[in-house]
Amino acid sequence: MKIVMLIALLMLVYFVVNTFNKSNKEKVPYYEGPTIYKDVALQFSRNIVAGRFIDAHKLLSRALKLKYSPQILADTYVKMIEYFDTDNVSVNEEFVIREGDSGDKEYIYVPIDEPGNSEAIAVKVDYENNVLCITELDWGRP
Repeated sequence: MKIVMLIALLMLVYFVVNTFNKSNKEKVPYYEGPTIYKDVALQFSRNIVAGRFIDAHKLLSRALKLKYSPQILADTYVKMIEYFDTDNVSVNEEFVIREGDSGDKEYIYVPIDEPGNSEAIAVKVDYENNVLCITELDWGRP
């Protein structure tokens, strides 16, 4: 129980420090949810774009790990961007948004761009066994 309380306290401190230490230049205008959820979504998306599918797989919930092996993550990503013209693909961190109007702060839409083209990875981040992980995953722009 003490470990859970310590983790909760550390997460609260992390959230407060990130909230108050950001300058106006660092504000991302589109995402309004908790920073820790956004961090998980961005870490997953960066891993996917960089081809680190084993690392991306580690961020999935138990159920999604069964559905998506690292190879299936790779195949799904490649299929999503198969029409892209270049290898200059990146995570567009400036336009990360909360998905829809539901007010669900854990569902995060992360654009994946190359010059002239855009796709997205949308994830729902939640706790599983006291650890933040991706519990839902959608590929492609809406």
